[in-house]
Amino acid sequence: MYKVVLNILKKEDLGKYVAIGSTFFPHADWAGAPTRLGKMFERWGEGILVVQDLNAHILGYYTLWPITKDAYEDFVKGRLKDEDMCIDRMPLKMELPHHYWILTAIAVQPSEHELRKTIILSILADLHARMIKNTPCHVIAHAATQDGHRFLSRTGFITPNSSESTVYTLEQR
Repeated sequence: MYKVVLNILKKEDLGKYVAIGSTFFPHADWAGAPTRLGKMFERWGEGILVVQDLNAHILGYYTLWPITKDAYEDFVKGRLKDEDMCIDRMPLKMELPHHYWILTAIAVQPSEHELRKTIILSILADLHARMIKNTPCHVIAHAATQDGHRFLSRTGFITPNSSESTVYTLEQR
């Protein structure tokens, strides 16, 4: 069994995240990401969580941002997509518990099955722990790939809007 650690990404390491993210999602706007994410970090510094090995190499990550109830509803209805996530969709003053979140990315680097499984399980455990702390909690996610659809459907997310097959939600009550 592999040992991995999940940590909150430090703002000064945002460049590492952008470099890794651009390999996972090359179609995204990574040129504008540091500015957009920097503003989001100022409002909520715990939005990017990285999975690291014991040598602090980033093996994967997931991003979980607080959003307003209105933004949540717009994402569910398909009026907004992941690429629309920005500081304008976040609450002005962040207080915990907070009840509406968006999971904008999950990326796992290694190809080795057992290590991938360990990383995914650590991400899920952290996500569920965060949801329990914010109960009732509503999380929205969009599946951008077949792996994304498979991951979300296997981990308890449901599709609440039949006309938006890429939209998934997960609730903790």
